[in-house]
Amino acid sequence: MFYDDKIKEFSDINRSINAIYCEKHNIDLIVSNKIKNPHRKPHWERIYLILEHLSKYDYMVWIDSDAFFYENSKHIMEIIKEHDTPFIFSRDRGSSCPKPPLNIGINSGVFIVKNSQYCIDFLKKWGYDEDIHNYALEMKRWHDQEGLLYMFEHNIMDIKDNSTILDYGVLQHFNIDDLENKPYIFHAAGKNNDIRIQMSQFYFKKIKQKYSTSHKGPYKMILF
Repeated sequence: MFYDDKIKEFSDINRSINAIYCEKHNIDLIVSNKIKNPHRKPHWERIYLILEHLSKYDYMVWIDSDAFFYENSKHIMEIIKEHDTPFIFSRDRGSSCPKPPLNIGINSGVFIVKNSQYCIDFLKKWGYDEDIHNYALEMKRWHDQEGLLYMFEHNIMDIKDNSTILDYGVLQHFNIDDLENKPYIFHAAGKNNDIRIQMSQFYFKKIKQKYSTSHKGPYKMILF
């Protein structure tokens, strides 16, 4: 996770929720508040943070700071074992199948990366290529996500054959009331900060009592 003081109010809550899930499954939670590239929007920081730590792990899972794992979700390794590709992405809402160029519908708020030279090279291309960045600036929409869509449209580095794109609702969903087929993660994508705070507080309050009575030590977390 990465976030700065501007979105700290809901991000701190989500960090606590994610810490519960990670401790339950013996997963390291890496949280950063330090800007690595001040020349780009904070959205791009996900790429640099993954690049900094990927060599230490078999896999890394990116999760936006306006998102949290449901505490009773299965271990994320179940998804990884089922889809053994360098990258595992998630479709955006309303994108159950591929669409015309630049509308493939990937949401970069949650994705999984394998520790491989291919992934390292792809992340460097995504995070540092000036043509990709300039295209994202020109589109004025989704920052790093726009760059990723551009890379898929042009199949840069053969990304289509080196990734899995899961349907919306498998890894994440955007409506906390939609629990009939609950995914791993709730993501408050596109919502204003007041709503994000309310939703995070609602869920944390829901599970806090359960874990305040059973937890015996500090939550495992790595801060950078």
